[in-house]
Amino acid sequence: MKNLTITDSHILYYISLGIFLFMTMLRNTFYYQYVMGITFKAGLGVCVLLILINELIFGRLTRRAYISIFVCGILIALFFLVNAIQYKVMMATILYSFAARKIPFKNIARFAAIICTVFLLFVFVSAWVGIIENYEGLRDDGTVRYYLGFLYALYPATVLTNITFLWIYYRKEKILWRELLILLLANFFVYFQTDSRLVFISAVIAIVISGFLKLKPDFLVRKRIFTFILAFAFVFCAVGSLIVSVKYNPDISWQASLNDFLGRRLYLQHEAMMNYGFSLFGQDIHSNGYGLNVFGENPALLTETYFYVDNDYIRWFTSYGLVFFVFILALLTVFCLKSRKYDKKGYLLIIFVILAFQCLIQDSFLYAYFNTFLLAIGPVLISNKEETQVAERYVLVKTYEKKQV
Repeated sequence: MKNLTITDSHILYYISLGIFLFMTMLRNTFYYQYVMGITFKAGLGVCVLLILINELIFGRLTRRAYISIFVCGILIALFFLVNAIQYKVMMATILYSFAARKIPFKNIARFAAIICTVFLLFVFVSAWVGIIENYEGLRDDGTVRYYLGFLYALYPATVLTNITFLWIYYRKEKILWRELLILLLANFFVYFQTDSRLVFISAVIAIVISGFLKLKPDFLVRKRIFTFILAFAFVFCAVGSLIVSVKYNPDISWQASLNDFLGRRLYLQHEAMMNYGFSLFGQDIHSNGYGLNVFGENPALLTETYFYVDNDYIRWFTSYGLVFFVFILALLTVFCLKSRKYDKKGYLLIIFVILAFQCLIQDSFLYAYFNTFLLAIGPVLISNKEETQVAERYVLVKTYEKKQV
């Protein structure tokens, strides 16, 4: 990897983001037992403090930024009201997205891809040499799933998928075939270890589309109607999820087969909709999944029945409430529409369309360590075109100066 160019005004942001990503990913591994509690909270506080200092020194608020502060305030208030799990991490993510408004997301994508790759290798090696546990789980059919140092088999696959998306976006049509091959082989390896097939499919789809756009880089440039329709992917998936979850009938063969393929997800979504429905500002729904605690245990499964909704749309609707559900869908749709101008090649839009479908089978969208593309909301919706161009020119000048030396 080439040297990463960081402007002076963004150093604190990148330091803070690097610590934030590392610590929040650490929270999902067996290493968390060593930093849980006050250590983790203090680390999160340092991250937020660095961002605030960066804003005080380098922040310049435009009219659009003031409007964005108001919108961010509403979203933070909603997280408080719905009592979302890890709401402190989510609120910090909002702050990172806002502070990223003057940084081209391409730069953030590369930085995050490097940090996440180093972290993933660090955890893998730690699990293989025995520093932390490499837990072996069993599916109902007897398939062995290695957790690779994480607290659930799905987590390492999700981190790698995030890395795949980030690198594809950073490289775009310049990505080399050998880079795509490396990404494909890495995802295959983690899939065979963890048996996380659905998130693996998401990564493969992204790699295939990246290869296609490498051959036809201008394919989406002039297809405005097509990209306009794609921008409503979150709305289509959300409405479809609600309809299918309510109408699910195990006596219909295709629905039963789809439910089996999706690991009983349709059945569990149906149960959530029937038993809990929705409220305006969320409700407490007790979940009991296969995730482990930091000591490699899941005592709840010994006395309680498995019940966990992986579909993000159903989770937002039932757990977070109707107001949050409508707000987040509106925000993501506006973002997708604006992304067509921010990235005319369509990479950002395509990745968010894949993420929209991934939300059907996974509840990781709102966590930046699993989905760093949340930070693209700031550059796309808040930044002025002039600010982005100035930042990009600065990076080009610094890169040229280094080459001359």
